[in-house]
Amino acid sequence: MAATPLVVEGVQFNSSEHLFQTMKFCTEDSINAVYRSHSPKMTTKHYQKLGGHRREDWGNIIIDVMKFCLQMKYEQYSEFRHELGFTCGYNIVELQDAKNDKESSRPNAWGVKTTCASSISAVRENRSP
Repeated sequence: MAATPLVVEGVQFNSSEHLFQTMKFCTEDSINAVYRSHSPKMTTKHYQKLGGHRREDWGNIIIDVMKFCLQMKYEQYSEFRHELGFTCGYNIVELQDAKNDKESSRPNAWGVKTTCASSISAVRENRSP
């Protein structure tokens, strides 16, 4: 599914991924840089290497932030809701193609990919709006 803009508290983000990456940070400089970036993941990596910019509680809130971003997308985009509706009764899994995605070929030590699929399933089951 293509990236779709989201509006949160009157602020527009280019996608749920963009919102997610922006929420990692606590300093005004890093938040603004990620927000304005055309490549939020690359900007995020830059600020993480510098240190001192990421939220101290990120490890504790990452799953809640992921769910929040997915919920915003679910509430704002009928196409996303419609597509999730077709998955009722099925498990959601994230397919990774290691040939085309170098990051996915790394060991998944944190379980984030599995957690993303579980979070999407939770949004689907809650069926807000």
